[in-house]
Amino acid sequence: MAHGLAGTWFDSGTYRSTDQGVSWQEVGLREIFINDMVITSDGAVFVSNAQGAVYRSQDNGTTWQLSGENLVSNGGALAYDPVQDILYAATFGGLWRSTDGGDSWQEMSTGVPFVTIEALAVIPAGGPLYVGTDGEGVHRSLDGGIQWERFDSGMTAITVEDFLVVPEGDIYAASYGEGIYRTAWQGTYWTRLNQGLTDDFYLAIERDESGRLWAGTVTRGACVSTDGGAHWSPANNGIEYQAIPCLLALGSNEILVGSEGGGVSALRG
Repeated sequence: MAHGLAGTWFDSGTYRSTDQGVSWQEVGLREIFINDMVITSDGAVFVSNAQGAVYRSQDNGTTWQLSGENLVSNGGALAYDPVQDILYAATFGGLWRSTDGGDSWQEMSTGVPFVTIEALAVIPAGGPLYVGTDGEGVHRSLDGGIQWERFDSGMTAITVEDFLVVPEGDIYAASYGEGIYRTAWQGTYWTRLNQGLTDDFYLAIERDESGRLWAGTVTRGACVSTDGGAHWSPANNGIEYQAIPCLLALGSNEILVGSEGGGVSALRG
């Protein structure tokens, strides 16, 4: 989900809401499984799909065009650096980037030492790149994707599903099996932040405008933290026992929750 748009799995397409998620209208891409979505500084929307392509919309989802073919597979993570206006797409065994708004793509490296990329994050203005993998932990590049290093000191999790970059200089990781972790942008180790979490398996992490952190679990709904992840408490309001792979903050007191099989719900607090 991003800025009133939601992508779905199981051939259900992409949907748009103009009323903060109260109602939704289908806007295309019906026969693909959408894995990730980002919006660039000029308002273009990019989605990646499990079949191996990136699509672009320049009219808020009304029409879509193929942006990159055979770029993405098994994970299909996207990331965007708004300062340098660079879009990144994860591939099976490598990364691609576009510096012209998705018109063309350049392979950044070959032989990248990870298999399935579940999450991708970039620190703005040419900062480090992070990838979260399925079974190979976290890897980091300090030179724009040319060289990579294993970066999971302090982290026992080997699968990371989502990253959250915050402007104060931290990055959070939602892991599958070990809860939530945090490190500094140029940090050397991860700190586990699990006090009060209701599950160890997490799929998504988000922060609202008031500074609260929200985390989506595999089976137990969502959790919220008001102190930067030091302490967590359940925040379900009817979504308990659901898998939450997607979270989108709407201002300071509401967050949209995308669940597997349960549609989109709103959490307020």
